Amino acid sequence: MVLRIFSQEPANGYLRFENITSATDAAITGTVANFGVTYNSYIVTLDGTVTNVSAGDWIKLGGTTTSTAVYKVAAVNSPNSITLETLYQGTSGTIAVANVRRITAANAATANFGVRLTGAPAPFDVNAFRDYYANRFTATFSDSTTLVTHVQGARNGNGMWQQVAMDEYMSYGYEGQNDMLAVPPRFRDQEVKIPGVGTATAATAKYSPITIEWTEGHNTLVTAHGAKGSVIIYTNLDASGNLGATGSSGEEVAVVLGLTAANLDE
Repeated sequence: MVLRIFSQEPANGYLRFENITSATDAAITGTVANFGVTYNSYIVTLDGTVTNVSAGDWIKLGGTTTSTAVYKVAAVNSPNSITLETLYQGTSGTIAVANVRRITAANAATANFGVRLTGAPAPFDVNAFRDYYANRFTATFSDSTTLVTHVQGARNGNGMWQQVAMDEYMSYGYEGQNDMLAVPPRFRDQEVKIPGVGTATAATAKYSPITIEWTEGHNTLVTAHGAKGSVIIYTNLDASGNLGATGSSGEEVAVVLGLTAANLDE
């Protein structure tokens, strides 16, 4: 119940709560080959039957290690679905039976359990929100003996596609492309990669920024005035977080500026 309440606060579900355990597990038996899961759903659909899972047992969904989230089984609905006691917090999709494990109620009763808190990405659309923020939080427990391990913090935003989208959006206004102020308004051009749009994924929608800044000064007999300027170059990284092969446009820019591709890798 606690996991369900907090996963729905606030409405955008900015935190995900998952159980993890060190309990001994075993392979799933039966004719099932795939488990269908949906984020924030109690129901797991099966394409076959399971013969060694019962109400009160726990199942790992999405892996076989102790860091894989586990869910208590509320009911096994014959022939092809399982009802969980808490809402599934992973990514919607299909999980192969090799990445699902069963933990008996007896094993769970004597094992150690923990709660993993993960910040979920905040909704962002450059045309609707005009701003984005990183999700940060601190986990504490009233019991001071409870071990709290911080694994990874939120990124500050440099190179995130949301930041690139905002900078691209604002720069078009300076270039005279102000069609959104027209009547009727028209959407501007958009080049930044956004996960889920076209072939772009979260892995390919990452950038490494290069900032070039300069200062100008003009002095005459009776006056002195100056100006500062800057240009940001966003080089798109590949799915592995690297700038790309020799000869790519990003690598060529790096070389011209006296950098190497490795300087700009994630």
